[in-house]
Amino acid sequence: MKAMNWNALSKILASLAIAIAPWVVSVVADSAPTKSDPAWLTDARASIKSNNYDQALKQLQSANDVDSADWNNRMGYSLRKKQPPLIWFHLKSITRQHSRLIQAIDLHWNITVSCC
Repeated sequence: MKAMNWNALSKILASLAIAIAPWVVSVVADSAPTKSDPAWLTDARASIKSNNYDQALKQLQSANDVDSADWNNRMGYSLRKKQPPLIWFHLKSITRQHSRLIQAIDLHWNITVSCC
């Protein structure tokens, strides 16, 4: 009789282990491995946060991790934020082109166009 109880108990434990095994495996598989950011990324983030774009660019250029999306995003952002807007340059260029156009019209049609 005792052999039968031990046999029944082992069958229950075995079936319980088989029932729980997929759940245990899925929990272990779902846990993401902890990944720490590289030093250049944390340094560049700190430099960008403090609006020191020149320093961020130097840090990123020294890392030169061109396959990293983080590297490319921060490099582009730092380059864009470092340069002043080119609005004044574009306005001067447009004005120059506009005055050349007016001169060309004047020469071609022999008329005077007054502007600005």
